[in-house]
Amino acid sequence: MKPIELAYYILQNHDNITPLKLQKLLYYCKVWGVVSGENLVDGEFKKWQYGPVNEEVYKEFKKYGDSAIPKHITELTTAPSTQKEIIDLILYSYKPYDAITLSAMTHHEDPWKKVKPCGTPACRWFHQSRNYCSSRH
Repeated sequence: MKPIELAYYILQNHDNITPLKLQKLLYYCKVWGVVSGENLVDGEFKKWQYGPVNEEVYKEFKKYGDSAIPKHITELTTAPSTQKEIIDLILYSYKPYDAITLSAMTHHEDPWKKVKPCGTPACRWFHQSRNYCSSRH
């Protein structure tokens, strides 16, 4: 799924999701998809101050700041049946944590620690080819 599609899926099925928490839930779907061999999230995340961020999702929901995103704004989206079970398990596992805790958790894990600021074209290509890229924001 594209990150924005998964974002809408999360928002229509879960309450009290802020933009920051949404980013972290998307990121964990991405990471656990890689671990499980499933391509759950077909998109890039960048290394920002408060953790991994997908820019398209950020632009779509940044207007809500630290408030919960209203459910009524979401587009109807369904997860592919082959991926729904694992996506729902990931969301069930991480949704109880607040946005700040999820952000702190991402900072202590290898994907976050191993991404270096990209200065050269070769470095940018290496990280982007793995859907991880670093950007200072």
